[in-house]
Amino acid sequence: MGPLLAAGRGEDAALLESTLRRAEGILGQEPLSVVAPPKRFVTDQHNYASLSIYFWPDSTDERLPYVSRDGHRNPEADRYDGPKIAQLSHRLRTLAQAYYLTHDPRHHYAFARQLSVWFTDSATRMNPQFDYAQIVPNRNGNRGNPWGIIEAYAFVDIIEAIRLMESLTPLAPPLHDGLTHWFEQFAQWLRQSELGRKEAAAKNNHGIAYDVILLSMALYTGDQATAQALADSFPLRLQTQIRPDGSQPAELARNNALNYSVYNLTHILDFCYIQQSLGNPFYSQHRAPIDAAFKFLWQYAPQPEAFPYKELKDWDSVVGYLRQQTERLQRLRENEE
Repeated sequence: MGPLLAAGRGEDAALLESTLRRAEGILGQEPLSVVAPPKRFVTDQHNYASLSIYFWPDSTDERLPYVSRDGHRNPEADRYDGPKIAQLSHRLRTLAQAYYLTHDPRHHYAFARQLSVWFTDSATRMNPQFDYAQIVPNRNGNRGNPWGIIEAYAFVDIIEAIRLMESLTPLAPPLHDGLTHWFEQFAQWLRQSELGRKEAAAKNNHGIAYDVILLSMALYTGDQATAQALADSFPLRLQTQIRPDGSQPAELARNNALNYSVYNLTHILDFCYIQQSLGNPFYSQHRAPIDAAFKFLWQYAPQPEAFPYKELKDWDSVVGYLRQQTERLQRLRENEE
């Protein structure tokens, strides 16, 4: 047992051991790449491509557009880049955390190598756009959809992992500069592309998530004007999406109404935490709708039979998700008091 593990007790020691064990497993794997394996629908393998997870083949004719089955995930999506980008985020977060705990240079090397393969190396880099995110086969020329941009939320955690790593040991200047340029290009695509503009106009959790994604990239690249514009416009998001009684109509209309209501609050809290890190007590200034939204959901937590909406997921697991976010809310509140 190393000194860090020996010094830990209880849950802290278990968390440390789990982090280092996961990092050790990552060190033995090849970096993830967007160019492998070959994908349908895209001719340039550098393009990110994923399937819209709640769409399924039409049972009457395989040539027809896939049809929606909200809340029912199509496992065919696992063959595309959606799960891969989630795994990329997990790997980079784990390596950054492990390096923070140990300063083991192997973690830093693996972290930098993975970033290079996904973002900057010409042979393997991802093109900085989401033109083929969440394709619905046989619709719209097999191109992506605005709601596919939600998968770019992985970049929020990736940027946080980069910040943590660089607070300890800077990345090599060519890699740092390449990452900055890549996120500048992706942010420009978000602001200017048709898909990006449509997602920015979304009146549900996708609009909130879009703001968090763009804010994270703007802060990383030093685009203060965009960051300020997002802070100024975000209160309107809250006003649009949360009614005075705390309900979120766009989320409650889903087949997983409780889960999506909590999911939207997760993004709202992320926005508040980022603002707090900048010295902006955003939550304290706009706490009424956020608190009301949590209160609205908690009234149903102990009595699922009273919930007048659909929820296909396991109720107890979703309530656990709500509890986690409530704990985050409490920490946010304490930090600003």
